[in-house]
Amino acid sequence: MSICRKDDDAEEMALLARLTDGVNALPGVRMVGPEKLTDKCAIAALDFPALGTFPRGVVRCSFGHKNTEAEVDELLTAPDQITKGRA
Repeated sequence: MSICRKDDDAEEMALLARLTDGVNALPGVRMVGPEKLTDKCAIAALDFPALGTFPRGVVRCSFGHKNTEAEVDELLTAPDQITKGRA
C-alpha cells in the first residue's frame, strides 16, 4: 500500500524510477526502504556502505515538479565523486 497522496505527480515518480534504475547499476550504493515504486513517494534514501552512512543516516533525495531528468543524471554521478574524494 502506498503512503503517498493519490495526486502524487507521475513526473516525480518517473524521476524516482530513473534514480532507482541508476542506483541499481552503481556499485557501492543502495536504496533504503520499500523496493516497489508503488510503495514509495518521490523520495529516496541512499546508503553508501563504504562511507558508513547507514544506520546512522542516509542521503535523502526528493523530487518536485521542477526537477529534471538531467538533474537525476547529475545526481547519479555524485557517488563516484564522493568515494573518490574519500580515497
